[in-house]
Amino acid sequence: GKDGLHLVAGDTSHTIWGWKNDVPPGDFTADIDENRKSLNALENLACQAKSIQIYPGHQESFENSCSHSE
Repeated sequence: GKDGLHLVAGDTSHTIWGWKNDVPPGDFTADIDENRKSLNALENLACQAKSIQIYPGHQESFENSCSHSE
């Protein structure tokens, strides 16, 4: 279902792997350092939620586990 919190990462993170490994979309961003800052801010926001669905820019959603901040 679509209940609960949802975060659309858009082009800040194209893939689940990129989200989970703190990897911005490389050549597809004009400023990789600023993209990484945005990605980290979204990751921190997502970790504040007990349960949240993450939607990377080019893949299905997944439930966030905050593994990147452990």
